[in-house]
Amino acid sequence: MIRNNFKWLLALALPLFFAACSKDNDNDSPGNTDRSITIENVLQSKSLVESGTFAQTGASPLIMPGQSVSFKFSAAYGQAVTFAAMYGYSSDLFFAPINPGITLYDADKNPIEGDVSDMVKLWDNGTRVNQAPGPGVNRPGATESNPIKEVVGKDEEGNTYLKASSLVKATLKYDGDSYFTLTLKNTSGGTANETPISPGVWAVSYIAGGSILNTAPSMSKGSLRQTD
Repeated sequence: MIRNNFKWLLALALPLFFAACSKDNDNDSPGNTDRSITIENVLQSKSLVESGTFAQTGASPLIMPGQSVSFKFSAAYGQAVTFAAMYGYSSDLFFAPINPGITLYDADKNPIEGDVSDMVKLWDNGTRVNQAPGPGVNRPGATESNPIKEVVGKDEEGNTYLKASSLVKATLKYDGDSYFTLTLKNTSGGTANETPISPGVWAVSYIAGGSILNTAPSMSKGSLRQTD
């Protein structure tokens, strides 16, 4: 057993020995020059590391007043989660957090839990002329090409709206091991802005060097969107 181990060790050591001798001979030869090794990071980082969709299960994917949907994701300190879903009884209004998304950890790197509805806003996509919100909205409606802007109290046509946080309740729960669950509940029932909410999309931002790569993952306030 010892002899076999010695043979294995000798076989491993001989190439290293000859390589070392060769290196010594090179050092003794004239004209020896310094050599450098360049290491380049060729990884193409993505601005979003995780994404998905959400919808109500059952006969209709719409999230009706009183109903909730949830989605689970993982995130590290500094990352944020965002989503977008349409205000159903409108021409082109949608709900989404302010950029870059909902904060997931506090300054002490503790996970944030509880009601984060204040981070959710109502936005006008600027692709359709707004009609009075309600089940009588005529789709698709007249087209326009205006910048995305937040709806605060009234839209461009003078229609009134409650704060988004009064229509959608967003609740964060920390599940452990860097996993979170975000629950969105349609709380518009019985209000002047009662509406279904469409199925939506969500995404988690990527952070590199302490900074979020995509600071406007779901939409860019003031930008133009193509009419569809």
